[in-house]
Amino acid sequence: MEESRVDLSTEEALSLLPKEDLIHTFRSIGSVLIGADWEREELVDLINRSHCEIGGSRSIALGHGLVIWSGTDPLFVHTIDDNESINNIIKTKEA
Repeated sequence: MEESRVDLSTEEALSLLPKEDLIHTFRSIGSVLIGADWEREELVDLINRSHCEIGGSRSIALGHGLVIWSGTDPLFVHTIDDNESINNIIKTKEA
C-alpha cells in the first residue's frame, strides 16, 4: 500500500525541529543510509528555500519524520520526540 504525501508549510516544518543546536539527518543513497548532524540554522535556511513534507511510516518510526527535498535526494530530519505533533498535522491536512 502506497502512503500519500503530506506537504508542509514552512511554519509546520519548522515546528517539527528539535530545539538543539545540532540536529541529526540522513539521506538514503541506494541501499545505504548516510547520517550527519546539521546546525539548526542551516536546516532553517534549507527549510525556507525547499519543499518539505512528512515522511512515511518508516521514517517517522526512526524519529526522522520531516523530509526536505533539496535537489533530487530527500533529506530525512530528526523531529521533536513526540509523534503527536506529526499526527496532528496529518489530521489537520486530512480534514
